[in-house]
Amino acid sequence: MSTNDYLITHHSLHKLFFSLLLTFYCLISNGQSVVQLENDGGVYKVPCIVNGLRLKLIFDTGASSVSISQSVALMMLENDYLSVNDIKGTSQSQVADGRIVDHTIINLKKVQIGDKVLTNVEAVVIHGQDAPLLFGQSALKKLGRYSISGDKLILGTETSKKTLDKNGNKRALYKVLSEEYDLGTFEQFANDIEDDVKRKKLYDAIKDEYDVSDFDSFTLYLLGDNLSEEEIDHLFKEADDSYIDGSYHVALEKYRVLYDNDLLSAYGKMQYADCFYYTDRKEEALDIYNSVQPDIEMDFPAHKAELYYQIGRCFWTLSDYDAAIPYLEKAKQNAKLWSLLQKSAVTILSSIYMSKDNSYKASRIIDDYISQYLSFMEIKPTDCWDKLYIDSFLADLFYHRYLTSSNSSNDIEKYIIISAAWGNKEATEYCKDNNIKFSIKPYKYEY
Repeated sequence: MSTNDYLITHHSLHKLFFSLLLTFYCLISNGQSVVQLENDGGVYKVPCIVNGLRLKLIFDTGASSVSISQSVALMMLENDYLSVNDIKGTSQSQVADGRIVDHTIINLKKVQIGDKVLTNVEAVVIHGQDAPLLFGQSALKKLGRYSISGDKLILGTETSKKTLDKNGNKRALYKVLSEEYDLGTFEQFANDIEDDVKRKKLYDAIKDEYDVSDFDSFTLYLLGDNLSEEEIDHLFKEADDSYIDGSYHVALEKYRVLYDNDLLSAYGKMQYADCFYYTDRKEEALDIYNSVQPDIEMDFPAHKAELYYQIGRCFWTLSDYDAAIPYLEKAKQNAKLWSLLQKSAVTILSSIYMSKDNSYKASRIIDDYISQYLSFMEIKPTDCWDKLYIDSFLADLFYHRYLTSSNSSNDIEKYIIISAAWGNKEATEYCKDNNIKFSIKPYKYEY
């Protein structure tokens, strides 16, 4: 290499180093940080520290929640990365291939990603050993501003956008935007926004600076009742489809505009509130739930139990246990007998009393519900062995009864064995992992 080549190369390296240093300085000065992602077969994994345990989760913006496998959850439970009090209840969901699967809802007290610490992140434990570990929306919505650049996750990258008054009108919008954009006279502006093409140009011009959601929502915001029934139906369909798919952050923006234009029924407002709940905005969800309670009770009585359950769940996740209890009791009373909703209300009630250090009350709630179910079905707990019955509903109840038992209880193993024998997947795996026999009735576990 010649002296001249060396000087050119050295100068280029110096420029590169200076550029990297400047980039790093800009990131730090703007409150940004970079997290290196791991490319694993075409998917990116993000390194996290979950309750002190190092894990790598698939970065999945389409997943509604953080998701961990049953085997990882059991390992965390056995090694004190999770406690029984972190278990919030059970539910079901539809996975990508269309199957309905059971899952357990847990609370992750602390999730660290880079220098960002997230607290009280809701996660689901999928009842299956091969379930992927996903970093989904329940964590992403707490992450704040971020962007992806190649294999790097950059936190704090977006500048905050200006907001438009959701209760404003065309003239108010014209007054705000005309200070920055040439919109002509107000009459010209009013005519222009009636035209789809011109309205789209306006949307494209301001979307990077203003928080205007998507074009459909912006259109409804501008035109309101001037929209055709076909256009409104299209917006409803998109909102409902996103809601059903679990894309609550998308549904929220669709429902928001419908709500602001007073186009939602009481039940529609309830779904709107659900979107706030599932995007971890519990206080806002609670305000809407409470506002529609009289209308739901009068016009949609079939959904009373669902509403009471959601209000109770809001209070529960906000740790207002005394406020949650009466609503969950009403949900239990109004729900269809032996429904998933009723069972969830019972198990959350039990969890609340565990959180209040009243394990006796927590156990009694489950014991009474199990007893009523056995009587209604005219079966005995030992029929899982005597008659080779399988009943997932009862199996889940016995598993929750196991969770409410103190570690010093002589009966704690009894409930996990019976739960496994009735078909609970978590109990089955636990027994297999710990070499506990459950297929044949143990003589000492007569119920």
